Amino acid sequence: MNFSHSLSNIPTDRSLSAENLWQPFPIEVFRDKTGNFIQETAGAIGIDPAFIAPPVLSALSGLIGRSCGIALKRNYSEIPSIWALTLAPSGSGKSPGIDAAIAPIRQCQQLEDERYKKNRLKYEEKMREYNRQKDGGSEKRPTAPVPHQLLIDDATTEAVAEILANNPHGCLLFQDELAGFLGGFDAYRSGGGGKDLSFWLSLFDGTSVRINRKTGNKLITAPTPAIAICGGIQPGMMGRILAKNPHFFDAGLIARFLITCPPSLPIMWTEREVSEQTEQGYKHIVQQLLGLRRIISPERPIVVTLSNEAKKIWEEFFNGNAAGQYTRETEAERAALAKMSKYAARIALVLHVIENMESGTYNASKVEQHGISMEVSVQTLRSAIRLIEWFKLESMRLLASFRSQPPRTNRGTMAIIDLIQNRGSIVKSDLHSLRVFRNADMPAEVIDAALSELCHQGVIESDFVQNPRGGSGKEHFRFSTFAGSGSETPKNTGE
Repeated sequence: MNFSHSLSNIPTDRSLSAENLWQPFPIEVFRDKTGNFIQETAGAIGIDPAFIAPPVLSALSGLIGRSCGIALKRNYSEIPSIWALTLAPSGSGKSPGIDAAIAPIRQCQQLEDERYKKNRLKYEEKMREYNRQKDGGSEKRPTAPVPHQLLIDDATTEAVAEILANNPHGCLLFQDELAGFLGGFDAYRSGGGGKDLSFWLSLFDGTSVRINRKTGNKLITAPTPAIAICGGIQPGMMGRILAKNPHFFDAGLIARFLITCPPSLPIMWTEREVSEQTEQGYKHIVQQLLGLRRIISPERPIVVTLSNEAKKIWEEFFNGNAAGQYTRETEAERAALAKMSKYAARIALVLHVIENMESGTYNASKVEQHGISMEVSVQTLRSAIRLIEWFKLESMRLLASFRSQPPRTNRGTMAIIDLIQNRGSIVKSDLHSLRVFRNADMPAEVIDAALSELCHQGVIESDFVQNPRGGSGKEHFRFSTFAGSGSETPKNTGE
């Protein structure tokens, strides 16, 4: 996937800069159990560790949820929610990498589902007894059990709001393909998706949720929502979604994701496997985090701070990141860097909790902090900043590839994109006679300008097809190589 010739026209003097080249993922920031799991899983599948590490961060952040927070000063704190998106073509290994990170959580969810089914049967039996005795008895009405959800697969606003209301510790939204989630905001253009987009933007910061349910006039409230997101998307689909929805940049949706585009190489057969010890080590961390959720109230979470030495490092990083925003050329780049400070704190919190779990200091029976250290160390903060610096390079590399400014979208460009998506290709000479343009009263010059703009952005490309029966040929337009398959990927040379 060669981004430099796809959705952007990157200047020659920037095309060879380190910022626009793939950098190996800093796996050394993880401690033994987590780091071993990432490395061994990558080796067993035959993929780059960057396919696994961000999903692991996101998955574990979703489990921590509202049980822990980090206070950077009295009125500024962060929840651990991490939104990780893997950008890679089909067959590259993104799905196996994400599945590996989610697998033990999915197993725990199955146990929770079975527990809920049993409790539901007991509840229904109690309700039948209650209904038989309610006329003459004084028995209290049974309380319906609430499903304990760790994973969410239904991303509709109402469904998510109700799940978060019933699960105040938070959840992980996991979708192997996030195209449906992001593409669902297309309705924003006609006004239907604006509220949905606003809903998700506010969830990133854990802002309280209030939804008036359409059916039953029910008010849904989630005062302490927390949601992590983990999933993948194909480059072609990502390009089409961004081409049709440039407001994703303006609204800050894209900036809220840690987007990774690892090297996509042929997955060759290997006899390497994840050792049972490593597999159990990762599962044990998951189980410990679930145990923490059971004993900590989301209204009174464990709150950690930075050590005095770590505060000095934080101040230096924060100010440097803030100053760096104003050296960027585009609003999209500046918005992405603005979120990196928040992510540095969130990742520091996740690493801190994981390290305490791995070190053996965590003890559920302890009353004070349950054995979790109250201060984030210098080493942990440096590790978080090391990760953020990598994500910053990756973010700037990809945003440069999406072009400095997102494609300008108007009625003409959106209609052309829709037509190509439905037909596979279009012929320029036929566009002016199509009903969709005639009904919209769209003059020929607007259509031609839209075609030129989409070609300039690299979203579509054209070729001249000769008429096999003789006569003049026709110019056909289709999605560009990037937007169609994204089959080329920068190689990880290790340099």
